[in-house]
Amino acid sequence: MTVMGITTRGSDMRWLDRAACRGYDPELFFPVSAVGPGHADTEDAKRVCRACPVLAECLEWAIAGAIPFGVLGGLSEDERHALARGTRRRVSGLTEQAAHLVGSGREAHLSARGQLSDFAARPR
Repeated sequence: MTVMGITTRGSDMRWLDRAACRGYDPELFFPVSAVGPGHADTEDAKRVCRACPVLAECLEWAIAGAIPFGVLGGLSEDERHALARGTRRRVSGLTEQAAHLVGSGREAHLSARGQLSDFAARPR
């Protein structure tokens, strides 16, 4: 199966069949930079993620190290790295919290210490 240009195998990846990113250009989820047009692409990719029914699965997969770059699970590379720096037990809880926030249209921001902050969604 191929989603976002990534080919996977195995029954544990069946959640990708329901991913909101299917059919989008993979380049959207892998911006070239965090500024300028890359920042706009990151925000567009996060919008797709917010509507995804498998957001938590994707975020867990990304944090496990499946792909170290790009927007996956509704978070940027830097946000996932900050999340992953927490303890494994804490990461599981934060993954669910972040997925809930992002999926409900809110923004989840992670500090360098791995603290999850809840911000209201930006007006569109």
